[in-house]
Amino acid sequence: MLGDVDRPRVREVYQMGFCNTDKEHRPVLVVNIGEFNIKKVKQVMTVEQLIDYHIFRQELLSKEYFPKCCLLAGHHVEQVTAILDFSNFSMFNFGREERAALSSLIKVRLLVLSLISVDNSHLAA
Repeated sequence: MLGDVDRPRVREVYQMGFCNTDKEHRPVLVVNIGEFNIKKVKQVMTVEQLIDYHIFRQELLSKEYFPKCCLLAGHHVEQVTAILDFSNFSMFNFGREERAALSSLIKVRLLVLSLISVDNSHLAA
């Protein structure tokens, strides 16, 4: 799906990832919004590939993280705790392209999360 995308380079220019779980056993997602630069991202991948990368991450969440969190918690887990790091964030560096890209990602994320919720209903304890 991601084709010839250099994943280590993607992680360098688009810093996000899961980091353990919170006390309710939900996966913790950390997103470094302050370092998001669509021009650097577009040097590594197209916006469509970025959306595919997000879908890939959501599928990983559904297939890997949620089932493990359900086992750990002893009950159904379908939520994520998100930490948005706005260090070094400036509205002057956040132009039309960045807003459009993030808007697309948010729409995809909401759609995929709604599908994950339906798909994981069998995991309820």
